[in-house]
Amino acid sequence: MLSKTGYLMDDFSPADCYLYAVLLWLPNFNIDISRWPVLDAFMKNMFNKKSVQQAIEAERNTKEC
Repeated sequence: MLSKTGYLMDDFSPADCYLYAVLLWLPNFNIDISRWPVLDAFMKNMFNKKSVQQAIEAERNTKEC
């Protein structure tokens, strides 16, 4: 489905947000996502979403306790 629609379901869903978050962990395990072009394209698409950029910025501005 991801290769057809760009999302895990027919359209953008919470599952896509979760997949994006989990795939962000891959560099911590020295896993290069470019080995999987569909996942690489998914990550680039998600990163370019305005809502994702806003979430990243909000997290960046969060102070640790």
